[in-house]
Amino acid sequence: MEKPTDKTAILINRLQEREREQTLILAICTALSQVLNKKDFNDVVQGILQENFQFDDFVLASSNETEKEYLLFYEFSVKASRQKNYILNDGFFDLCMNSAESVIFDLTTSDKKNPDFIQSIHKKGLKNGIGICLPYIKDSRNVLFLFYKNHVTFSRELNRILKGVAMQLSITIRNILLTEENEKTKAGLKALKSSENTAEEKDFRLQG
Repeated sequence: MEKPTDKTAILINRLQEREREQTLILAICTALSQVLNKKDFNDVVQGILQENFQFDDFVLASSNETEKEYLLFYEFSVKASRQKNYILNDGFFDLCMNSAESVIFDLTTSDKKNPDFIQSIHKKGLKNGIGICLPYIKDSRNVLFLFYKNHVTFSRELNRILKGVAMQLSITIRNILLTEENEKTKAGLKALKSSENTAEEKDFRLQG
């Protein structure tokens, strides 16, 4: 039979654990909220995220709500992003999208039907993965995958922390995409203005 003091100690311990979790969630969300491009995002992934989730690879997949395919928004271990689309119903993206909880993937066996990025991860010796659907935001569907070399049991604590930062991750993805769109628009306007100036100079020379 537990003594009253034992129950008190357990309760205090749980409260302290939750406080640590909330402090970490706040720190991660703060770091992510300041990200506006993929370079800054990479710094956060390599820093506070890898430090706390101890993953060997980190992949963010994203799809517009109206599309039947998804792309890889970010790959931790790949410098150049794969410029290709993947079908939604591939047994990875769709499985996470249709689950309210984290999904565990066993990567110990290779399947040629798997997406090429999953096959690449398998070849690197990573044995299992965890996928979680991020909160829906602005017509965007996003899935986060964490991959590990060793078989790990994803603790309830880490799962709570991941869920605690999931919304901010979705917002950060949206912010990066908006920044990229804005930069493309600026570049397009700059190119148009330069072309117009060149045309005006040419007309001026012809008139002269």
